[in-house]
Amino acid sequence: MTAPLAWRIAATHAALTLALLAALWLVGLLPVPTSPGDWATAIGLALLAAAGGAAVLAVAVERRVGLPVGHLTSSIRALVAGAPYRPLPYGDLPEARELGAALDALGQALQQQKAAVARESAVLAAVLHTMDDAILVTDDQGLVQLINPAAERILQVPAGSAIGRTFVSVVRDHELAATLRASLDEPGRADSETRIVAWGVPRRMLRVVVAALPDGEPGRVVLLQDLTELRRLESARRDFVANISHELRTPLASLKALVETLEAGALDDATAAREFLGRMHVEVDGLVQLVQELLELSRIESGRAELRCASQALEPLLAEAVERLSPQADRAGLALAVEVPDGLPPVWADRARVQQVLLNLVHNAIKFTPPGGRVTVRAGCADGEVVISVADTGVGIAAEDLARIFERFYKADKSRASTGTGLGLAIAKHTVLAHGGRIWAESELGDGATFTFTLPAAGGARPEMQAR
Repeated sequence: MTAPLAWRIAATHAALTLALLAALWLVGLLPVPTSPGDWATAIGLALLAAAGGAAVLAVAVERRVGLPVGHLTSSIRALVAGAPYRPLPYGDLPEARELGAALDALGQALQQQKAAVARESAVLAAVLHTMDDAILVTDDQGLVQLINPAAERILQVPAGSAIGRTFVSVVRDHELAATLRASLDEPGRADSETRIVAWGVPRRMLRVVVAALPDGEPGRVVLLQDLTELRRLESARRDFVANISHELRTPLASLKALVETLEAGALDDATAAREFLGRMHVEVDGLVQLVQELLELSRIESGRAELRCASQALEPLLAEAVERLSPQADRAGLALAVEVPDGLPPVWADRARVQQVLLNLVHNAIKFTPPGGRVTVRAGCADGEVVISVADTGVGIAAEDLARIFERFYKADKSRASTGTGLGLAIAKHTVLAHGGRIWAESELGDGATFTFTLPAAGGARPEMQAR
């Protein structure tokens, strides 16, 4: 394009020269001036003719060259300003059209790149806003440049208040800050560093990963993963394995001893053999009960236990539970009573599962109440809920045991020690929670215990059923 444009510039100069010569030629056609005034007139006419020709030529050049150049300039300024690119007419000058086509292609490419960057930024923002892990980006001075909502939640920082602050003032922990500082002090370090730190009150376990920004950009990316719940689950798993091992060890050891005794010759003694077989039967029944309760608890906790809820009259349900356990109370020398007020609304519940909760609570009350004591089952209504309680006059529960009484395999101190799997109250708790109710225990050592749970009234708003 350079050579044709140079020719056009040279042609323009030539046209101007010709215009000047034409003006002089026109002057030459005039009569020869004979006085200074005539010379002034001739020169003025020549200049006027030259100016007119130059003006006509300038207008033509402006239309052919100036307008396209102006449009090109406007397009370039729009690109620099970041405004949406709009192609403009560049006239019929081939060089202007060629340059305009190249500029249009550049503008479209920039718009496409800008749209792609905007899409990537939107995706990145969505990822940062929805991820559970905390992300912070700092500059090389340790000033926070970016923080996602998870980081604000974990670090308990008000939304939007962390930008521009120092990392240590945001995390409020010198061990976390030291991890970042150690990485910033090694500018050439490209790999990431990972640590596990205890943070905050109460203490939470955080996995900290500090990595350099790509392409040698100054600053660091800090990833914080909250491992508190994972560590709690790991601890619960270890406790579960230890507890189930303990619960299985005693009956299995007893079975092994009984089998060895039979093998040693007791099998030949019919009376002893029947006794040992009866004891083996008891141990096997206990193992079967343990497995069944474990499976039941697993189904309830995982939400796989189906609740067949319907409107249930509570009084006959309580009466049935008391009737089934009355023989056991009579053998223990206890009084077993039911106190239900008139007009008690029905409950929205799975009859069989609520019956299981009642039987477990009443059975425990009978088991831990000495002869001559009393077990009372009561019901009432408050705030759209039906409240059921089982109170005994037994040995009571120590304060340190109350907080853990509903845990799997947990058994209170020896004053309440007895046979059982230690799963009954855990099953009762999760069954009540699955109905949208609450359950708790109140007791003082030596002064009996009261276990209370609630169920939604059938006529009121029903809470969402959930397994916990």
